Amino acid sequence: MFYSSWVRAMALSALVLSLAACSISPPPTEQRPTTPAPPPPIPESSLGAALPALDPADVSGAKPITLRTSGAGTVRARWVYINGAEPYNERLDKQLFSAFDVSAGGRYNPSDPATAKGAFTDGLKFEQEMVLAGGTMLGTRTSLSLVSGGNETQDSVRTEFTDLSTGAVQGGQALLSEQGHEAVRPLIDKALKELVAVPNEHSTTVPANSVPSTAAPAATAPSTTAPATSVPSTVEPATAEPLPTDALLAGAALNRDGELLVPLTNNPADATPLDTPVNVHLSAAATVSLLSEFGRRVRLLALDRVPLRPPAPAAPGQEH
Repeated sequence: MFYSSWVRAMALSALVLSLAACSISPPPTEQRPTTPAPPPPIPESSLGAALPALDPADVSGAKPITLRTSGAGTVRARWVYINGAEPYNERLDKQLFSAFDVSAGGRYNPSDPATAKGAFTDGLKFEQEMVLAGGTMLGTRTSLSLVSGGNETQDSVRTEFTDLSTGAVQGGQALLSEQGHEAVRPLIDKALKELVAVPNEHSTTVPANSVPSTAAPAATAPSTTAPATSVPSTVEPATAEPLPTDALLAGAALNRDGELLVPLTNNPADATPLDTPVNVHLSAAATVSLLSEFGRRVRLLALDRVPLRPPAPAAPGQEH
């Protein structure tokens, strides 16, 4: 009896020691996937790149042309005809020769393009590109630049939207409603602040390369104390006039994300030339309610990326 109790005690002790020697690992913790941080909000307005041009090879009926001349009124130009779209092609011809006449200082007399060689250092640069081609709508951008001593200065950027089925033409300003014309100015002004160097908080000097607000500046009241020898002037001080809406939005277009792009070569506040042309990007969320009926139609064409439906091609030998 005593022996049996001793055996049971020994067995129980061995079991306790065995359990004490074992390490019980905690259950593995479940690895939950981390939630990525949300992307930063898209700014209402910012500065960015120009709207990319379409490749003529991807547009049905497109016929790209290049021209390079020498002598008086030197010109380097490139543009795109659309086979069978005669109203569009003829309007483009008038724009071309009008620009060439101005460059030549009179009636333009084209020379053989093959005679123009070497670097293009002086003259007119005319670039017309397609930025929208969908349905019967063709959007083009025309940039005029003056080249002097090898230095290029962009003079103007203009967009036109041509309905090839009717020949109707609308400019960039037609993308926005009447209310949108004024509502878009503060958005452009916000983007242009990126060009302004941040001055010392105690300084009252505006940086030389700053871009002032698009709002017309308030007239400063003249001093009531005049020097003893001065003669009061009866001429009112000139006030800066903001850039007219037609000029402000002359190059406006919509990209494939629904953004409104506004290229600027002049200061919207006072119409003076900018040192460097800029492209203002206005977000789709900020501008969709500012679009006109025509602008909404163009926006859908830009988003849907439908192919161009050009008119019937001209008869062989009758192409423009």
